[in-house]
Amino acid sequence: MNDTAFLTSTFRPGMAGFVLAIFLALWLLACMELICEVMDWPSIGYRVQGWSRDNPPYVATLLVVLGALLAHFLWNPIT
Repeated sequence: MNDTAFLTSTFRPGMAGFVLAIFLALWLLACMELICEVMDWPSIGYRVQGWSRDNPPYVATLLVVLGALLAHFLWNPIT
């Protein structure tokens, strides 16, 4: 089996799994936000904002990692 056939046969299920994982993560985040609202707890965004103000080196590292992942997805050609 040549490499091109293998890539094209795994690309579609891989992308479907990735999109499903992203939507599942966003759905769980929305459910957590709803629970926080109902229980009158601070929202997830408020908690993340407090954490990011307390830990700037971790935030910088996280942004560099996310930037590297984004660059990897956008700059690598699909062969």
